[in-house]
Amino acid sequence: MSDNSSEALARDTLGIVQETIADGTTGFVCTFGVVNNINTYGTVAGDPIYLSNVAGGFTSTQPQAPNQTVALGWVIRVANTPSSDDGQIFVSVNNGWELEELHNVLITSPANNQVLVYSTPSNLWVNTSNVNLSNIHCAIVTG
Repeated sequence: MSDNSSEALARDTLGIVQETIADGTTGFVCTFGVVNNINTYGTVAGDPIYLSNVAGGFTSTQPQAPNQTVALGWVIRVANTPSSDDGQIFVSVNNGWELEELHNVLITSPANNQVLVYSTPSNLWVNTSNVNLSNIHCAIVTG
């Protein structure tokens, strides 16, 4: 089961399971669309839903780094009581991106106290330790 405590546990999140699935068997997972009969008590209709740090769980509170932010969808209907499964979620998973996964960022051998600098010749943000501050227009500090 997925949880947001590490990239390894969060990166393969595909959807929300729609039924109890025993180990070694198959079952239905919603990757896009509506999941019915789920406990959404304590949320508000329209709340975004994120993967939580509890295996297989979700939360309406956006995780903060170093936890992974995996958006699962939005609450459509709030469950009536803490023990009822009459809620609905619209599922549309967005697993987010790591900085180095962006198409215009090239990070090689990252190290502490490096910065990202935009390189006009390559049209990429690149990491470097050798920075001429007079040429920096914008940088993201890492480490």
